Amino acid sequence: MNILSILASDNYIVINRDLLKKYGINVTLMLCELASEYNYFDKNGKLENGMFYSTIDNISERTGLSKYQQAEALKALDEDGIVKSVIKGMPAKRYFKIDVEELTKQIANISLSSCKEIRKQAGEKLETKNNDIKLINKSNNLKDKESKKEESNNTQNQQVEISEELKQMQKEIEQLKAENEKLKTKKEKPKKQTKSYDEQIAEYTGNEELQNALKAFVQMRSFIKKPMTEYALKLMLKKLDELGDNDTTKIAIINQSITHNWQGIFPLKDENTKQEKQPEKKYDQNGYESEEEFMKMFYGK
Repeated sequence: MNILSILASDNYIVINRDLLKKYGINVTLMLCELASEYNYFDKNGKLENGMFYSTIDNISERTGLSKYQQAEALKALDEDGIVKSVIKGMPAKRYFKIDVEELTKQIANISLSSCKEIRKQAGEKLETKNNDIKLINKSNNLKDKESKKEESNNTQNQQVEISEELKQMQKEIEQLKAENEKLKTKKEKPKKQTKSYDEQIAEYTGNEELQNALKAFVQMRSFIKKPMTEYALKLMLKKLDELGDNDTTKIAIINQSITHNWQGIFPLKDENTKQEKQPEKKYDQNGYESEEEFMKMFYGK
């Protein structure tokens, strides 16, 4: 459960005491309402780049905050880097984006301050109590040992109660810190870099003619509405190495697929079909095969 889920609910608005102490009722009420609406859009898959929209009338109906009060609350949240609001779209709508990581830090810092304040108040309470006990002991020397023992036990019980309260608050702070670290790790996760078609082809071969053939094949795939992915191109280049042992053969294989609008590449078809041997042409229409034979007939030589 993240910080927005803690602050939001469907039927009522949860007001965080620490936030209330820091920002006042209007800002806290506005933040908790926005957290509720964020969760609604998130659960229904309607967030747009982490943003959601809400109207002034909608927030006013759900919280009772006027247009001016909403504007003042948003100004305070924007200055702390928790909520950003923009107007966009046609018709224009008011979109909000909550910086969950920054909000988590704010809550953690407020809780740490509260914890220190509790420690301080607890120390003052114990000190005052001990001083009161000393005064009572001095002014009541006639009290018996049983009364002194009872006072000591009461003090110890108070110390135990305060210690348990501090432990519980420390546990909550640790949970908030852990949640903050998860958000930071998730945000800093490096994105996988992709290569363009031209980069892959350039890495594959330096032959310009083969590069042009490969680019033409990629364009053909897009033209027939079967565009290639980065991985598909990688597999095709690997297969091309298996089918052709030189650039000339590879170019012929690629051109064969382009000519037939094939999605893949295949071995070259056997184009060496046998042709009927053409009869040799005679020297003339009378059937003499050479000039010598013709002259022999004509001159008797």
